[in-house]
Amino acid sequence: MSHTKQGSGDLFRKTLYNLAILSAGTIHRFIPSTPDLKSALSPESIFINLEQCDSIRNRKLTDLANNVSEKASKLFAALAHSGTLFHLESLINEGLTDEDLPVKLSNNVLTCSNNSSKSFPTGDWEEWDLNSFLNSQWCFLAPIFNSRNQELKLEYGHVLPFIDRVALGEGSYSDVYKVQIHEAHQKFPDMKEGQPVALKVFKHRDTKNVDFERETAMFKELKVIRHPHIIKLLATIEQKSIGEEDLTYSMMFPLAKSNLRQYWEKEGSNVSKDLTPSLVLWVLHQFQGLAGGLHEIHNLKSSSTPSANLAVNEEVINGRHGDIKPENILFFYEPTEEHHHGILRIADFGLGKFHNKKASGVTSNKSIPRARSGTYEAPECMESNQMSRPYDIWTLGCVYLEFTIWLIFRSTGLQSFGTDRLNSSGITNVKTDQFYNIQQNGQSVLREAVEIWVDALLEAEICKGAIVDLVHLIREQMLEVLPKKRIKSEELVKKLSDIVERAELDAQYLLNGMGRPAVPAFKCQRQSSTFPMDLRPDMSRLPHRSGIALSSHNKNTQDHAYAGFQSEDYAYAGSHPKPRMCLELEESQFAPPINQSNLPLPAINVEEPAQGSDSKQRTTQNPAKVNHINKKSRMS
Repeated sequence: MSHTKQGSGDLFRKTLYNLAILSAGTIHRFIPSTPDLKSALSPESIFINLEQCDSIRNRKLTDLANNVSEKASKLFAALAHSGTLFHLESLINEGLTDEDLPVKLSNNVLTCSNNSSKSFPTGDWEEWDLNSFLNSQWCFLAPIFNSRNQELKLEYGHVLPFIDRVALGEGSYSDVYKVQIHEAHQKFPDMKEGQPVALKVFKHRDTKNVDFERETAMFKELKVIRHPHIIKLLATIEQKSIGEEDLTYSMMFPLAKSNLRQYWEKEGSNVSKDLTPSLVLWVLHQFQGLAGGLHEIHNLKSSSTPSANLAVNEEVINGRHGDIKPENILFFYEPTEEHHHGILRIADFGLGKFHNKKASGVTSNKSIPRARSGTYEAPECMESNQMSRPYDIWTLGCVYLEFTIWLIFRSTGLQSFGTDRLNSSGITNVKTDQFYNIQQNGQSVLREAVEIWVDALLEAEICKGAIVDLVHLIREQMLEVLPKKRIKSEELVKKLSDIVERAELDAQYLLNGMGRPAVPAFKCQRQSSTFPMDLRPDMSRLPHRSGIALSSHNKNTQDHAYAGFQSEDYAYAGSHPKPRMCLELEESQFAPPINQSNLPLPAINVEEPAQGSDSKQRTTQNPAKVNHINKKSRMS
């Protein structure tokens, strides 16, 4: 039996169908809240459709149309879309409004997802009509993103209003996408209409996601800061699966143009080949700003109730980031008078943590499930397996030194710096690109390559003044191997501010000349100190999900196994880069550790070439081959 006049609802349904848009990356459609939809749901349009529906017995159609337009326009649209408009009057009489949507079927009654105490009978519904209505409602419930709904908890049927979605990077714990939100659903303040965002989707789907909760807890505390050099969280999304047992977790951020490493490799290549005062001053401003952002993290005073994930029971006063590296510093092209080249922001707080007043600020790495970046790891992690605020100062110092080398010697110099660190490892049979070595007596020292490149910066004629003061600050107070002697974030901000202030007033202090010096050619000698047995890398300490892949090779063809350290090294706005740390290990190191502290350990040295021989032969020799030769010599 037809409940509407011939063709009366078909035209309206066709109008709604034509407004539907496919949600990017899915098979589902949503109808955006555009002026066209608002026009279709005007009191006049609703009145016309109600007048043509035979089942509507209410003779005061004008009042009903106004009431529906004000409180139940989405309900009206869902019923019209599913061809079940004849149920509108009964649902309105039962008190169902747009605020009660979505509804679901439970024990033959409709219940509200956001209010379990409200229910609506379905006795006069046909099964087909009911299912059609329940499916149609989702088309009109796509969320609108703004500052008021930063924490979205969605049902399985909610359709996200994404009109484009492009994969940017894949990590062990999450994937990152460039997402275009429909303009009618993107209402974030301080963002341009149609500006894309970054969506970080966590891979672990369960009723609880520790990585998601840890990072969102950090951002809840950071909301009070609003520091320009700390990335802003736009929204979090928790969406139920069809079975409602698992959840999908996502975080939404402003979309960066690149991360800092990509900037060095790509974006920075567009910068003038000449070393200009404006570029140097911009870098100094970024150093000052990043240090200021880190200081806010280290000394945050929270007025909110701390989350259980922060492991505190009283007022929060300090924290740490735990994973500062170029991949976690994002470049945004938002030119201002002070940041005319753009601005850098600290991101990825997945390893961050806040501590209460009585806490030491030191955290054991055993409690951290994710792999850190081995390249920038501080010496104390190898010696005591601990992380603290001084750890952040060390990692930031490593980034600052790389940035300064890029500034003076460009990408070629930066690549050479990484190669030289790899070739000046203090462990003869383990090659890493960290910034320090551990000597035979257990003491940590800066690698020879680091010291040589610091000297190169200090000796460059163009680097007199601000850059010299900057390099001294990095070397002497940030890259201090003893954590207790490292500069505090507050003092670091002050010293950098002094450098910036003087550089702004004194052009000669800022830069002495315009041209860049040639990239120096160094021959870093591998230090002959031997790694004590009790300080060798303990593979059992590495997190289970750290992305480590071990592969033993046939002894007839290869005497080594390889372990690749790979953490989430992508940015919110770029592709997944190569792992920044690679270890070359002998197979014997995977055996259980043996207490040989009383046994003398042989020092394995790369022999110097005989006088008059080709010096290039030594520097280009395959490290694996060198270890193989030395192994044979020891056997003999």
